This record gives sequence, structure tokens and C-alpha cells, in this order.
Amino acid sequence: MRGSSRSAEHVALFRALEHNRRHDRLFDDRLAARMLPPLHRAVATASRVPAVHRWIVRYLDHHFAGGPRASAVVRTRFIDDQVRAAGGSQLVLLGAGFDNRAHRLAVPVAFEVDHPATQATKRRRSPAGGTVHYVPVDLTRDALAPALLSAGFDASAPAVVVWEGVTNYLTAEAVDATLRALAGLLAAGGTVVFTYVDRAVLDGTGAFTGVAEWHNAVRRGGEPWTFGFDPAELPAYLEQRALHLVEDLSTRDAAARYLEPLGRDEPTAEFYRIAVCRA
Repeated sequence: MRGSSRSAEHVALFRALEHNRRHDRLFDDRLAARMLPPLHRAVATASRVPAVHRWIVRYLDHHFAGGPRASAVVRTRFIDDQVRAAGGSQLVLLGAGFDNRAHRLAVPVAFEVDHPATQATKRRRSPAGGTVHYVPVDLTRDALAPALLSAGFDASAPAVVVWEGVTNYLTAEAVDATLRALAGLLAAGGTVVFTYVDRAVLDGTGAFTGVAEWHNAVRRGGEPWTFGFDPAELPAYLEQRALHLVEDLSTRDAAARYLEPLGRDEPTAEFYRIAVCRA
């Protein structure tokens, strides 16, 4: 990777648009627009006008078929709720991208782990202050545990790990190594929240809508999906790595929880999923 992740910038745009909703927004993320390159930032700024906001959202949901925008929005809210509920004195943003939870959620200390190229861009755009430790790691080749411990992570203290929007871009070996490293690092009761795509979208056995459009979009951006889990196999997979599944739901399930009560009918993906597990 030579520059920052395009998928990370798209998610930051989706969060900025959600923040700019005047009513019924799922979360506040006033820093999201700061994470954007100039063109995306101009779009976010224009979306402060309600009529323009509605047009942008309709355009994105049509252009990026399959529901990536609303899926990113509901997974953000779900993960926020998990972080708040878990508590813990340490937050680890694994593959942080342009995630601003280290600044917008009340956590004593945060560690942002990411590919050095994306992290360099993030640090230029992030505000100063806060207790944030930046840990440059390429999960495809670097050891996670030594890097986190060297940055000051306390393996005896409660922690929450957020691994959002990453596993589907890795290899099976990198996912396995990362989860084993986390299981070895976390104190008992530590929480890991991660997203994944259903393996059926990669092997062609699933009858999901919007798969081809979404996958083609990330492929054109140079970040094709490479890995997925079978939801039926996930509990046993995690148990083998000393992690215990607590919840596993699709972004469509999350939309039913968060969007439908607000009267918002927006496209989300059944094949994009969020799992919560504990050490």
C-alpha cells in the first residue's frame, strides 16, 4: 500500500454524512470530515444543507449498490454501543483507518494500530491532544503483540479491541495470527469486536443481493475482498483460539435495531457481519 486506504476514506465520508444529519442521526463524529481528502471533504461540507444531503445519500446508495454506506453507519453505532458497554481502561483500534473513537468516546487510553501508510495520513489529519498511542503495524507481516506491548499496552488491564472493516482484506493466515495474538494479550473478560464478510460471497455459494456491485467497487479501488468466515463455523473457530462468541449479526440485523425505529429505510447488507467475542 503506497497511500492511505480508499475504503477507509469512503467509510469516513459515510460517517461525516451521518454526522451532518440534522435529525435522527445514529452518532456524532465531528472529526470525520477532517479525515477526508479535499474532494470528499467538499462533499461532506455541502451535505450540511438538508436537500443536498438527501441527494448525496441517494446518489451514493445507487452508485455503491449493496448497501455499503448504511452498513458502515449501523456497524459504527453497534460497535460504539459495544465499546461503551464493555468499559475497560484501554481501547485498541486494530486497523484503525480513519476511526475517531479514540477522540469521541470516553476511554482512558487508546492504541491505534494500522498500516504505516494509512496511519501517516491519519496522524496529519487528527487533532492534537488525548491519550492516543500510534502503533504502525502491517498485519500481513508484522507481529502484533510485541508492537502493542512496546507502545505501553497493559496485558493485565481490561481492554476492548475494535477490528472494523479489516478481516475481509487479509489472508486466512493473518486473521488467524491476529486473533491468536489478541487471545494471548487480553486479560480475562477482554472484548474483541470485529467485522467480516460471509464466506459465501467469496466462493459464490450465497444468494445475497448487492454482492457483485460492492465487491467490484472495492476491487476497482485496489482493495479486493480476500477472506470471509462461515457464520456457522465461527463459534468453534473462535473457541479454538481461546475466544468465546457473544453475538454475531449482519448489518441488516443492525439496521433493524437502529434505523427502523427511526423510520429510516436504507439498504444494508445481509452478508456483511459484526461479531463480538471475549477472552
